[in-house]
Amino acid sequence: VNDAAYSELVGLTGVIRITTLNWADPDLLRHDTAHELFHAVQYEALGWNYKTARKWWLEATADYAADKVAWKGSIHAMGQDIRHKYLETSITSTEDFHDYSTSHFIDYLVQHQSIFEFSDLWWQTATGGDNVLNTLVDIVQNPKSLGQQYADFARFFIFDPASPDKYTDSISNSIAFKTSEMKQSDTELQESFDAGYFTAKLWAVQSSYERDILIERLDDSAGTVSYAVLSGDTRTSAVS
Repeated sequence: VNDAAYSELVGLTGVIRITTLNWADPDLLRHDTAHELFHAVQYEALGWNYKTARKWWLEATADYAADKVAWKGSIHAMGQDIRHKYLETSITSTEDFHDYSTSHFIDYLVQHQSIFEFSDLWWQTATGGDNVLNTLVDIVQNPKSLGQQYADFARFFIFDPASPDKYTDSISNSIAFKTSEMKQSDTELQESFDAGYFTAKLWAVQSSYERDILIERLDDSAGTVSYAVLSGDTRTSAVS
């Protein structure tokens, strides 16, 4: 026990230190303890330098295991309050607790798509080498590739009422990287943007008039283009 700003597993000793800042909330204390305990499992499997190249995946799996395995989803503390703009940063990022939030992508694969049991997913990545993303690309193939699953997760995150982003009252204001208005006199709108490896961006186009819209991609770069038609600006208004 200590009074640091965060809890941790001390790699060289195996000692788990839990910050006193979470004592006021028993559920956060339970989640934190289970998270660090799973790091001890990781330490046992991978050795003392286990975080060197895999930190993003180890934090994501530890947060998933704490919430969904140890406490069977009863605490709802997974993902460090995932941010509206989560999709604009690669799943391999470790900045600003992004790696903790990637536990929601694991949840999508395990719970929503039923591709793996979590234990199988963990052990296959634990034995697959330091480049976890390459291992995931190899093992996530059926019925869809990892890239296709991520594209589906992005659509789920943005448009589905069951999205882990629970506090969005306006998709265009909270999630979209840009919002444009299509006026009655407009015949076309164009936008160009970069999306990094395993990221996604939303361009929200609003129109007050009924019209037929043709969506065309003007380049042949890698990636997926998807769309949804909404009658309003909330997830419950998605119609296709």
